Amino acid sequence: MDGLVVEDGMHSNGIVHLRVLGVMLKNSLNELHSRLQMIVSETLSSEVSNHTQKHDGWTEIPLFQIAKKIMARANSATFFGDEIAHDQTFVDAALEFPEELFTSAEILRLIPKWAVPVVVVGHAFSFFVDGNGTISRGRHYFGNDRKPFALTVFGATIYVVLTAADVATVFRRTDALTFDNYVTDIMMQIGLSPEAIGKMWQYQPASTGGRKGPVIPNPGKKPLVHLSEAIFKYQLHPGKHLDKLQDVLLGRIHDIMTWEAMTLSSKVVLDHDNIGGCRRISLLNWVQFVMLEGATRAFFGNALLDKVDPDILDDFASFDDQSWKLVYRLPPPWSSSMNRSLKRAKASFTRYFEMPVDERLDACWMVRAMESEMAAAGIQPSDIAANLFLIYWVINGNTWKLTFWILAHLVHRPALLQTVHHEVRAAMAAAENPTDLSKLLEGGACPATVAVYHEALRLTASSMGVRDVVAPVILSGGRQLRPGARLLIPFRQMLTDGSVWESNRDVDAETFDAQRFLRDAGLADAKRNPNYRPFGGGATLCPGRFLAKREVLTCVALAVGRFRLGLAAGDAPFPQVEGRVPCLGVMKPLDKEDVASLVSRRV
Repeated sequence: MDGLVVEDGMHSNGIVHLRVLGVMLKNSLNELHSRLQMIVSETLSSEVSNHTQKHDGWTEIPLFQIAKKIMARANSATFFGDEIAHDQTFVDAALEFPEELFTSAEILRLIPKWAVPVVVVGHAFSFFVDGNGTISRGRHYFGNDRKPFALTVFGATIYVVLTAADVATVFRRTDALTFDNYVTDIMMQIGLSPEAIGKMWQYQPASTGGRKGPVIPNPGKKPLVHLSEAIFKYQLHPGKHLDKLQDVLLGRIHDIMTWEAMTLSSKVVLDHDNIGGCRRISLLNWVQFVMLEGATRAFFGNALLDKVDPDILDDFASFDDQSWKLVYRLPPPWSSSMNRSLKRAKASFTRYFEMPVDERLDACWMVRAMESEMAAAGIQPSDIAANLFLIYWVINGNTWKLTFWILAHLVHRPALLQTVHHEVRAAMAAAENPTDLSKLLEGGACPATVAVYHEALRLTASSMGVRDVVAPVILSGGRQLRPGARLLIPFRQMLTDGSVWESNRDVDAETFDAQRFLRDAGLADAKRNPNYRPFGGGATLCPGRFLAKREVLTCVALAVGRFRLGLAAGDAPFPQVEGRVPCLGVMKPLDKEDVASLVSRRV
């Protein structure tokens, strides 16, 4: 086994064959020798005892199968320890799926959580278990100079760009770096039919489909995929469409962020004993319910929840929690639970779009425009539903997680909580309506609150820019990107760059500092500080960033301003971020990690 192939600079002589196995195991050969001898002895003894001895005293055993079993156990012991080597479930999986073992993230998850992932096949094993960690290790291998480098994953080259200067080049070179294939991949994964995907990549004349005129201008004759991007911007960039949408969304958050509405979800209140006027709640489930419910009604109107499926929030939450399996294309049975939730949610969306339009006129302009454009192109309701569910996923996959992290930091820091409470109570007293409150929150009246927002976002944003290289591109230092490869921009690497965020050690840059953006508010300005790109950038800059900020700040303000918050257990640890699996933008906490909180109404 040759070990890893690491490309340090994309020059013709830039391929370095790093014999990682020898480097890692050189100092452990004596210990490994005895362990491997034991594994060979145990395996042979077990196989001999399981086969009938012949009359001449010899026992016939299947040599090839035994060799595979010995190698599986030996490799497991070498990289993961004796416990894995003797875990029959894992060894059987390795024997049954020898080729797919390291392409299935679910198989990898048979390894106990304490096992440290080690690169085994190229960079694939490490990359699929912890993509961000793999990139960090590659960066440090090359001296942490943050120059571009490449990973080899199952023979495919993936370039990694880490600096603001190189990222700016990527954003400029839209002729050579595209994300069209990625868009097609995700549409296919979410369940659009090949026919619908083909029509999404076609130009649709405004005069067809029985429409009187175009929903939005399309003089450039863009295909429907790119026209959809324009529709998103019309809806979500500042203007009349955003004003109307945010009035509905923020108003709904005001209505449901109440003491009485907590009980609308069975997952929020953990203890109904109101002794002392307190409730013990799940902070995670509370903000998730409030923000999913509010966004669902704001974007799709009331029909989806009231007339089609009142349980769709649960199905979406289940899907979102496991959506990394969709990204990794895990086959059944490992993806079965995720697929069931996705199937139910898409079925509900299909029923929604099969309803008469006049029964759902309270949907936002973007949803109605997207449906109109797709229907005019001859796309069926089931495919319209799949595509709009993809948008629903993007809308609802991040804001509640960021709100959770902000409130978790506040609950764990009583002094900071008091500071934020002082700011938001003054803003709430001065605001005449939800939109007024939003303007006060982000308009300078609540600097500490906004600073916490930016710091929590900086530490939990994990968006990944993706491009396909279709023509040569020269980056800093003359490094060339070659066509046929894929390029990644792991924005989290820039958001935790110690040379930017006050320290030369990344560990400090990864520590929550509520004062960071108060000391220098310019850190949140991407023009002044191009390393702060939690919403991505270039052609894929998130169009929903304006609404997301207002939505999150409103939810935080109402939680702090209307309720007293505290930890149910004073020594409860702060939840850990799940940074190993891919996400749309903001990382979730590790499974089963939450903040059990005590809440009571403020007078």
